[in-house]
Amino acid sequence: SEPVMVAVPPLSWTLKVKRKVGAPEVCCELAFAAGLKFSLVVPSRSVAGTAFQFARELEKRGIEKGDHILIWGPNSAEWVATFFGCALRGVIVAPMDDAAAPDFALRVHQQVNAKLLVCSRQHAQPSIPALILEDLPKTLAHYSSAPSEPGAMKAQDTLEIVFTSGATAEPKGVVITHGNVLANIEPLETEIRKYMKYERLVHPIRFLNLLPLSHVFGQFLGIFLPQLMGATVIFHDTLNPSEVIAVIRRQRKDRFGARCGTTPVAIVERENRTQS
Repeated sequence: SEPVMVAVPPLSWTLKVKRKVGAPEVCCELAFAAGLKFSLVVPSRSVAGTAFQFARELEKRGIEKGDHILIWGPNSAEWVATFFGCALRGVIVAPMDDAAAPDFALRVHQQVNAKLLVCSRQHAQPSIPALILEDLPKTLAHYSSAPSEPGAMKAQDTLEIVFTSGATAEPKGVVITHGNVLANIEPLETEIRKYMKYERLVHPIRFLNLLPLSHVFGQFLGIFLPQLMGATVIFHDTLNPSEVIAVIRRQRKDRFGARCGTTPVAIVERENRTQS
């Protein structure tokens, strides 16, 4: 089946702490390399639209600033839109690695008292209220995708809690605030601006992101950094070296992020390969 094309929003979700509401819309695009056959490009304004729709869904469900939701699934435009929708409302995200064991994910869900699970179809739990990532565009279609006023956020407000099992397999969370993210983004933005006049010579800069968005470094490579330079992000579904090299050559990637380790992680917008 063809991957669903959705919606990535403006950086103003967190930069609003120091910037006015009318910040320019992000011009980056997300491309999904599903295997070696083709890529799909999703305009950032589309992801932004879905993020605003998701924020309205949270409002309807009574999920407010300081509440938690769990995102559990592979890298995708829907994942990014959900993340930004939460940021717009001040809702705290608990991102879960797509390869996490169900019992671990459920312990995290209980520990943060998550109000909603947003997950891929394979991770849906009968006893927990959930929205399915693959169905998100259809589920949210009745909401307006027009920009909405972000909630009143402060730098010290929590953006997300990143969990790791550690040596004991017990959930251990690290709190990441809006200010933490800004402290990393702002110096980069200042330096990148100095060289943006040369960016037109290589536009668009391309990022091949093999890192899960459930990790902060994956978020920086796949969400935050590309927006500073109007870049294109490609989420790929394999760590196989020959396939990664083939994607780099075909897409002419300028930079890429890779996850080191021994455990393979599924981090993609998937397609049914039997129909490729």
